[in-house]
Amino acid sequence: MYAVAPTVDFQRLPKTGGLLVDVLQTIIIALGLSVIIYLFLAIPNQVDGTSMTPTLLDKDVLITNKFIQIFGGPDNIISSYDYRRGDIVVFEQPDRPDLVKRVIGLPGDRIKIQDGKVYINGEVQIEEYLPSGRRTEAGPFIAEGSEKLVPTGSYFLMGDNRGNSKDSRTLEVGFVKREYLKGSPFLRLFPLASLGVLQRGTYRAV
Repeated sequence: MYAVAPTVDFQRLPKTGGLLVDVLQTIIIALGLSVIIYLFLAIPNQVDGTSMTPTLLDKDVLITNKFIQIFGGPDNIISSYDYRRGDIVVFEQPDRPDLVKRVIGLPGDRIKIQDGKVYINGEVQIEEYLPSGRRTEAGPFIAEGSEKLVPTGSYFLMGDNRGNSKDSRTLEVGFVKREYLKGSPFLRLFPLASLGVLQRGTYRAV
């Protein structure tokens, strides 16, 4: 004669706080994902000023890709994934608000500004993201007609509104070290009428 183990109908066991537990689990998971995204993937930024017009306007809200800053670059996990000329970037400066500019010179590039044009490694750059006829004037950090070498691990950045942009042409900014970059905006979130992906800036040398 065999002993028969008692059976338990789990479906009929009373549930205590089931809905509350589900809600709390959902909130915890959502918060955890938000923290991961904020720390390693993307952060919101708001444009302050007109230095990037017409590409970006004052008060535009952007979503910035942090992954490239944390995991990309020659000394990082994905060495081939890094900022390129034409990218829009967000960077910080000690005791100052974050700035949004465009990568013009990469590490090792020779930069010169002359007659309203930008030269990189001796070649005039046609920056197709700029309005036709927009000139680039030199500044205190890089004098008219002089050539400067972008140091290893640094970038030369400028705003698209070349006549009203505090950027690498000024002594306050100069070359920007990679460690001060926070990432590259890839999406305009607001205003909703301008919602869309931000394309990498195109240029050609002549």
